[in-house]
Amino acid sequence: MLERNYKKTRNNKDYIEYVRRILTMSKVLVAYFSASGVTAGVAERLAEEVGAKLFEIEAEVPYTDEDIDWRDKGSRSSLEMDDRESRPAIHSEVANMGQYDVVFVGFPKMEYQNYCV
Repeated sequence: MLERNYKKTRNNKDYIEYVRRILTMSKVLVAYFSASGVTAGVAERLAEEVGAKLFEIEAEVPYTDEDIDWRDKGSRSSLEMDDRESRPAIHSEVANMGQYDVVFVGFPKMEYQNYCV
């Protein structure tokens, strides 16, 4: 719907206002995973801007600073990135996910790959 109607707007400012109107009429969730806090900050700002509920995706076994040291090829994050089948357990789930009209998902990018959580 947004793509189709975008062509009807005249500029980016119009489109941004159009998206804001759509989001204010919708139930919105911002779900995010943040290893170092950067993604958390972006997710918090987005949720505040669009009036969304915020949900932190947490690993069952939390990541330590050593775990996310991408320079260490033996660190947890490095090993997980090298193993495409790696899927760390998630601590909790969103209750009644079907209630949301729009879901934004935020996650860190490390070395051009996504975290597996």
